[in-house]
Amino acid sequence: MNTTCLVLAWLILSGCAASRHQTPALDARRLDADVQRLMAREKVQGLAVAVIDGGKVVHVAAYGHRNVARGLPLTRDTLMYGASLTKAAFAYLLLQLVDEGRLDLDASVAAVLPRPLPEYADYADLAGDDRWRALTPRVLLTHASGFANVRWLEPDKRLRIHFQPGSRYAYSGEGFYILQLILEQGLRLDVGKEMQARVFDRVGMANTSMIWRPDFAANLADGYGLVAMFGAAREADEGTAAHLFQLLLLAELPLVAYFAVNWLPKDPPAALAILTAQAIAGLAALAPVAYVNL
Repeated sequence: MNTTCLVLAWLILSGCAASRHQTPALDARRLDADVQRLMAREKVQGLAVAVIDGGKVVHVAAYGHRNVARGLPLTRDTLMYGASLTKAAFAYLLLQLVDEGRLDLDASVAAVLPRPLPEYADYADLAGDDRWRALTPRVLLTHASGFANVRWLEPDKRLRIHFQPGSRYAYSGEGFYILQLILEQGLRLDVGKEMQARVFDRVGMANTSMIWRPDFAANLADGYGLVAMFGAAREADEGTAAHLFQLLLLAELPLVAYFAVNWLPKDPPAALAILTAQAIAGLAALAPVAYVNL
């Protein structure tokens, strides 16, 4: 019987920006021992670690198994579901569009979508609540939409706005659904293709994608207790974007670390400044990150 576990990736971002303080040299043996001790204590079957110090990837290691039943080891190039790391990469794409003048951060969704938001089947729950008109790309990016993280956390599984959009922070994946809708319906873009061309291909991330590819199966880290959800991602139509929750970023850890070091800090769109300090902290402090969902 398999023990329920999460496949984790731990990106220790100790120096994406220049640090004023000298950090001690990495003790790889001690790190390995600590990781293995914590894995045993928490019954984690597979885990990967990337350490970034002073803007450089100084250590990458993998532990345990990517598939316990078959005894397959987790390696440095094992593909993992990117979960909420997808938000940072997607925000990078979106803000490129802002810098190009193709998207206004402060435009109401009523102005950037061809139809009122509640007329889309996924947002019919918002009919009768005009506060949806206060939603903007800025509000959605900074997790100030007023939505729960995901609608199925609501007692009745229905989407609702809990506070005036823009008035305060509350982490929500639902807002990123709408951002994707804006790009696909308002700008008529294919999010999967745009991510590939504007983000992954630019840094040589050939084994990273927003959409399931059959060649991923040979070296994919399998989760436990989440198989049904990930199975849905694999079955998603490769020709359509569907939902970002289904089109999870899949990536090799060393390349994710490379992206974090070489692109997010040094070459951000000018509009990256719109992110709140709290939101930036959420993008930078990626330790630990559970590969569960977007």
